[in-house]
Amino acid sequence: MLAMSKPLNLWAPSGARFFTPGFCLTAKEFVTYVEEGYVRVLGREPWLLDPSFRGSERWPESKWFAEFDGPIKRICEEDQHLPPGERRVLACPPEKGWDWADEYLAKKPEDSDRWSRLSKVRNGHMLIPSQIRDRALAYGGDNYLAARQILRDAHNHGQALVDSGAEVPFLLSETDVKYLNVIATTPCASNAIPVFTRTASDNPTKSMTAITAQLVELLQVLDIHAPSNGEGRRLSKFVHGEGHKLLVSWISSVCRLMRDTNPRAIDGTILNLLRDDLGRAEMTRPINELIRRKDEGAVGLVGMVSMIAGLITDPIGVATIGGVLAQVYPVGKGLSRQLGYAPANFTGEQWPFLYTYSRRANRKSLKRMRHLLDQISDTSTR
Repeated sequence: MLAMSKPLNLWAPSGARFFTPGFCLTAKEFVTYVEEGYVRVLGREPWLLDPSFRGSERWPESKWFAEFDGPIKRICEEDQHLPPGERRVLACPPEKGWDWADEYLAKKPEDSDRWSRLSKVRNGHMLIPSQIRDRALAYGGDNYLAARQILRDAHNHGQALVDSGAEVPFLLSETDVKYLNVIATTPCASNAIPVFTRTASDNPTKSMTAITAQLVELLQVLDIHAPSNGEGRRLSKFVHGEGHKLLVSWISSVCRLMRDTNPRAIDGTILNLLRDDLGRAEMTRPINELIRRKDEGAVGLVGMVSMIAGLITDPIGVATIGGVLAQVYPVGKGLSRQLGYAPANFTGEQWPFLYTYSRRANRKSLKRMRHLLDQISDTSTR
């Protein structure tokens, strides 16, 4: 998620995970991403600023870690004078989910049975995220309170998306997707406020959320095939390099292009687009470029081509090549690419190579990446 976001918005992350042995990021690395603006943290003010609030029995799995939560609190306080959209850590207003749920059920009391039933049916765990479902089931046979809990959580989750300013939510499980569908297809009472206050033009479509989910799955597969040289170091190099910008730009373009597409028509979109791009991609041949762009040379075209032909048919030392190239630059840099002294230009997307191999594409890695994407495609169609 971090690799494809700028920034990645996270709601009330707990430091406990970063102190789990084998976790891909340390608390210090995460805080650095927040300081640099690659990750944005949101939460209620007590959660972000008050250690005693997190020490209660209500949050046993989310206790305050000074090495993690201390720096997050500091950044929150440092950014308080900035506009909300520019803050790296944003303390959000008190929740209004309970009030919204009460208003909704006051207008449509008959819906309490429907929401409670959704949490209790055999496949309820596939329709409602586990934490929300567990809280609803804790009310036993009280359908009203169970429905109130579900609606409250739905409102708060939606409002958190609004507060973050994020374009697309990451729905990492089929349950998340189905839960969004349930909320989206729920009829509102005639005078009820919407589940969350986001305009229709800003609301992420199912197509966009499906596309981001596809990219997350693809990146997970690329992770498996990446050289084993430290996941944290590889991620840091990618996020701080050109690959991150290229990936964010690419996925944003795809989302804009597919925003209004029928979700049923976008299965495999990410994989197909990438396979098509890399299938057509090639390493440019600088000598051909020299001939097509003859006006860029520091010497005449005939003399330049003759010199190139001589170098290729009668190889000479590296030092001599360097001297010749210095005299005919910038055309000479095309020759150096042809002879292997500089990287060839690549016409396809570079981010898959920068993400997986931590370097730009070459002929060997292009062949390897094409083969890998073909394997993924074959597996997904079986």
